[in-house]
Amino acid sequence: MMVGLSWKVSIDTLLLSLWMVGVAGAPDQQPVLSDAPPPSTVAFNLPLYHRDDPSFLMRKQMAGMLTVGQQAERARKNRREVIAKRLRRDVARVESIQRRMIRAFMGRGEFKEDEEAEKQATAANGGGGNSPAWVVDMDIGANVSEPVSTGMIDGSGEFFTTMGVGYDEFLLAIDTGSDLIWLQCLPCFSCYQQSGPMFNPAASPTFRPVGCAASEGCSETDIMTCSGGGLCIYQQSYGDGSFTAGTVARDNFYVGGGGQRASSMIQASVLMGCGHDNEGLFVGEAGLLGLGRGTLSFASQVASRTGGVFSYCLPSWNAASMGSLTFGPPTPSSSSAADGAGRVYSPLLTNPQRDLATFYYVQLVGVSVDGQPVAGVRATDLALRPSGRGGLIVDSGTTVSRLVTAFYYPLRNAFREASRRRGHLLPRVYSVFDTCYSPPPAIALPANFPSLQLQFEGMASMTLPPENVMFDVGDENFPLLCFAFAPTSTDFSILGNIQQQGFLMTFDTQASRLGFQSNQCST
Repeated sequence: MMVGLSWKVSIDTLLLSLWMVGVAGAPDQQPVLSDAPPPSTVAFNLPLYHRDDPSFLMRKQMAGMLTVGQQAERARKNRREVIAKRLRRDVARVESIQRRMIRAFMGRGEFKEDEEAEKQATAANGGGGNSPAWVVDMDIGANVSEPVSTGMIDGSGEFFTTMGVGYDEFLLAIDTGSDLIWLQCLPCFSCYQQSGPMFNPAASPTFRPVGCAASEGCSETDIMTCSGGGLCIYQQSYGDGSFTAGTVARDNFYVGGGGQRASSMIQASVLMGCGHDNEGLFVGEAGLLGLGRGTLSFASQVASRTGGVFSYCLPSWNAASMGSLTFGPPTPSSSSAADGAGRVYSPLLTNPQRDLATFYYVQLVGVSVDGQPVAGVRATDLALRPSGRGGLIVDSGTTVSRLVTAFYYPLRNAFREASRRRGHLLPRVYSVFDTCYSPPPAIALPANFPSLQLQFEGMASMTLPPENVMFDVGDENFPLLCFAFAPTSTDFSILGNIQQQGFLMTFDTQASRLGFQSNQCST
């Protein structure tokens, strides 16, 4: 429990406590359990959509989940605007993670960057602000260099799923970088505009507010405290200045809708946040499904039923395709580096800093371009150190992979050389990218660029086809394909979702390993 924390919603929540007790009865003293014991290991499959997928937008519109204003806005959008907003969200996401790192190490004297070493690495590899003369600087309208304080303008979250909660089905953003599950709830004191009705606790017969006892889960994290009305309340702040606050509760989660419309129950009595004050984070979605490694995440709460395994296959954002989110073990499985389905595994690493332990880390030991190992890259540059510094995070919410400069520039230079041998000359700078090409339309395809092979610890290799290496940011009038990696001045790196798209990514927390398998998205 937090002591002495100033709660923005303390007064509102005290009033809310009386309302909650009135509509849902007294706080639980024991978690709500299902009538029959669940099987030891089960699997649940959910759809997964990218927020910019045209087919996803059409489904939302057909289901009445887009307001008239939102439909008009979508109709006015062109490809360039969609890409610009996606890159702005990406910058905000990376800045948010960076702020979390700063907070975790603040006061320990450990967050001082070695600027001189960074400058030397940048200069030695032809990077930084002074690009070589043969790199053409270009800006076709997307300004993403300005800091984004919140996600209110464009919304946050890249991938979404639908899940039954209590009595109905809701659209939730997924996030491997956070733990808390929350929905906007009635009554709402200050909430963003949501597509579709908000979650109404009074309409759910299985909804129960959580009391203040530690046995009920109220003291599991430092984001919770006890209200004067005897209910557990929470306030979760995010790195971009956004936050959600409200009452801690439990309800049942389903596949295929809620209540009697559900095809099956995933988990009874899931601990969640019922947000009555939600500002600056999402636009349109009902809430967030945290999939991090903490005890509050949905992945952790259903681990007893799923064997501690979940997987996703992220769909491409610019194709009418649907991905998948599965809770439960993939089949067949094996403890070896590769199983019978062609899946390979690399060990998952845990950050020793409590505030950063929610992230999924892996060790990248090498990289090849078109089958040729890149000289000059070192595994130690991406290693997670005993202090919790460094490391490579696998993140669903970051679009463009970020690599520390000592690793990035040798890789970028090798990619440029391989591209030159394929006839791609004069790389350009655009937005966060320093290596973009504008080839003739006839050959403006990712397939005409080199592939990459990422080698992870445990002899696990992830071969990225050109579609996972090049980000098409152009349009029909001006083709432009960019190397979908960027340097970072921080000491941690991120494997973004462009590289993950089309791969079945299996997070096995019980065996502490991450699996990769290509070409596994449904269409």
